[in-house]
Amino acid sequence: MKKFITVLCVTLLLPLLTAHQALASTMALGFPDEPTDAWIWPGATIGWEFTTSSDIQVDSLGVWDEFGDGLAEEHAVGIWGLDGTLLTSAIVGSGTSATLDSSFRWVDIPSFSLDAGSYVVGAYFSDNSDRGAARSSYTTASEITFNQNLFLYNNGFTLPTEHWNNFDGGNFGANFKFSSAAVPEPSALLLFGLGFIGLALRKSKK
Repeated sequence: MKKFITVLCVTLLLPLLTAHQALASTMALGFPDEPTDAWIWPGATIGWEFTTSSDIQVDSLGVWDEFGDGLAEEHAVGIWGLDGTLLTSAIVGSGTSATLDSSFRWVDIPSFSLDAGSYVVGAYFSDNSDRGAARSSYTTASEITFNQNLFLYNNGFTLPTEHWNNFDGGNFGANFKFSSAAVPEPSALLLFGLGFIGLALRKSKK
């Protein structure tokens, strides 16, 4: 009886463990090597339009830290719909307060759902103390497609709408991390199975 209960527990809990592993955060965009070209963007929001091929859960926002030694200023970072609606945002603090990973400083946000479709991610640079990477070579997660670079001067932290036509790469100040799926709700079968296990354990103790 105990062996049967053990096998049943493993069978029922394995899907939940697999789902948890699937939730590991993935960086939307990265560089094959450290960028050598960077520009100042005083008073501009710089970003890039992207398309996600499936529904995702965004859980972190980041800003590029050129030398990995800390940001000179804090930066507002956000994701917009193409209609200009700010969907989620965060402040990445100055210095080394935010976690450094793959040349970006990251802050966690409450998990936010993005349906499959096109969006813009961007960061605001209030002065010339930090720079954004200008790259035509980059890698994206399999769910993410880079569409175009975008920027907008003198409007504060807002949806960047101007495109740099003479450059086919991106203005990479902003980035995000995501997971591909949410944890599924327990099925009726799982609930029944857990109830059965509890009942069996109670009987085995008698």
